[in-house]
Amino acid sequence: MLEHYGDWFDPAWLQRAEQVGRVRLAPETMLRGFFRRGVGPGWALIGDAGHFKNPSTAQGISDAIEQSLHVAAELTEPEWSFDFARFAKPETAEPIFRGLADDPQAGQNLRDALSRQLRPRSDVFTDERLGKWFAAASSLA
Repeated sequence: MLEHYGDWFDPAWLQRAEQVGRVRLAPETMLRGFFRRGVGPGWALIGDAGHFKNPSTAQGISDAIEQSLHVAAELTEPEWSFDFARFAKPETAEPIFRGLADDPQAGQNLRDALSRQLRPRSDVFTDERLGKWFAAASSLA
């Protein structure tokens, strides 16, 4: 069975191991499911801290690693107001505002960003939109 894991696990390591005690299993009563509130002011639960994961799959630690990357990215992303403050310089404002006026979905996204439902840079002023808007502005010049 271990031969399937040869690319990341050396079966010889396990074959050299010595069992020093009996294998203990958690009683079924300890493996009951639960959900906890996952976030609050200044804190977030990750992995199996927020809800039950059967330990046999090691999914709790796997989820914790994946979720910690997501939480870290959210915490270290530039401030929402900083994104807005730097998006339009006088020399770039016209193509951006013209693009917002001509694209109803972008206009709605801007309204949603102003109510903090979306992020300015990643949801409103995407590279694709800005490229399209500036291309259109350069063709008018």
